[in-house]
Amino acid sequence: MIKLSAATIISGLLYFALGLFLPWWSSFIAGLLVGLLMYQNYLASFLTAFIGVCLVACGYIFAVSSFNEHILAKRIALLILKQDSPELLIAVSGLISAVTAGTAAITGRSFMLFFKK
Repeated sequence: MIKLSAATIISGLLYFALGLFLPWWSSFIAGLLVGLLMYQNYLASFLTAFIGVCLVACGYIFAVSSFNEHILAKRIALLILKQDSPELLIAVSGLISAVTAGTAAITGRSFMLFFKK
């Protein structure tokens, strides 16, 4: 249990640190590194990267969007989702980052097992 929570925290912090310098695909790198470095099964690798990145991504997107009272998020939500719901746009953006990190963690786990043999 401690290993799962540590991997979740590490993936979230790694995503945040990489997100300061890299574009949106830093979630892939964070998930890949967690999958490579933390010895877990496939489901645990996916879930730890998914939850850690989802929490950090949704929180960060919400914080940035709230600085301008969600003006841009409302317009983009109308354009893409056809609804005036910045919260839904934040959730969808967080889920995209989380799924990317989760699949990267599975890929990292597979690479670790492949090169270990």
